[in-house]
Amino acid sequence: MDSTFLMSASLYENLVSLYALSLLKKFKSNKKARYFLHEQLAYTDDKDKQKFAKLVIEELEAMALGQ
Repeated sequence: MDSTFLMSASLYENLVSLYALSLLKKFKSNKKARYFLHEQLAYTDDKDKQKFAKLVIEELEAMALGQ
């Protein structure tokens, strides 16, 4: 597999995780962080931003389940 692709994919995964952690720190609640992201989904029509928010929501859900 292409090393540039692997590096980019890893950076993107790290970005999602770091943003999820920053939301947890900000809201001090996984549920509130996910609620915030659901609100952002309602306010944007940008498909890329929606995809990003959904990935972060999935990351937060995984964290909540201890995975």
